[in-house]
Amino acid sequence: MLLVETYIDFSPGKGLGLFAKTDLNKGIKYWIRNEVFDKLLSQRQIQSLEKIAQDYFTKYGFLEVSGNWYLCGDNARFSNHSESPNTKNYFNKVGLLQYC
Repeated sequence: MLLVETYIDFSPGKGLGLFAKTDLNKGIKYWIRNEVFDKLLSQRQIQSLEKIAQDYFTKYGFLEVSGNWYLCGDNARFSNHSESPNTKNYFNKVGLLQYC
């Protein structure tokens, strides 16, 4: 769940991207894991969905080390998925993303 106001816009050469409405200071927490707001599904649950829903979940969600799919319920689904991101992720002891 995003903790800052954002908007979606085109990023030259990259397609749609997530942008903060204001400048963010280095180290600011901008996203937090919130399984009440976001959606978490097992691989079995994903497979029970219609194909169009499966495709959406796997395009905009991310596969966790647990084998579950996590789908953000807000613009966070457009977060930077670069191999050289400009944000840092923080994981818990079992490898689940907790905050960015």
